[in-house]
Amino acid sequence: SHLLALVNDVLDMSRLESGKTELTKEVFNIKEIVDNATGSIDVMTKKHNVNNKGIHYDIIHENLIGSPLHVQRVILNVISNGIKYNKENGSLETWITEKPIGDNRSLFIFKIKDTGIGMSREYLDRIFEHTYQVSKARTPDADSGSGLGLAIVKTIITQHKGNIHCESRLLEGSVFY
Repeated sequence: SHLLALVNDVLDMSRLESGKTELTKEVFNIKEIVDNATGSIDVMTKKHNVNNKGIHYDIIHENLIGSPLHVQRVILNVISNGIKYNKENGSLETWITEKPIGDNRSLFIFKIKDTGIGMSREYLDRIFEHTYQVSKARTPDADSGSGLGLAIVKTIITQHKGNIHCESRLLEGSVFY
């Protein structure tokens, strides 16, 4: 399964960079997409003994137009990292806020906060690069990824004309926006 995930990540990154990934414009329910993404991580939170404090919504519209699979992929990648790089008995919490910005348009702000191992400035400056991972020795499952997860996330978000950034303190956790 690790080899299959690695191959899929490499293929996804290749498609994204070559422009062969089509961003769909379809109606989807943001709560359903987020619930589907986070529902699949319950096993992971139990395995790592991480408390998922849930998702807090401050939104006006649930039904949106966009690329639901890409939204789900971004959320799943960031949340799974928040679990994988967390501490024993740590926690993870997610907020989704909507800010109207014009006729039929809104900005959705996702905030995913963990109490994990955090990152030094040196790592933080490079986390969205291909195959860059924080030291693999720091958590038991840190080497289970391809090192492409956040690069894929950054590419998807950029193609959607969005932004991503992270605030982090070593040994205190990280917050992704």
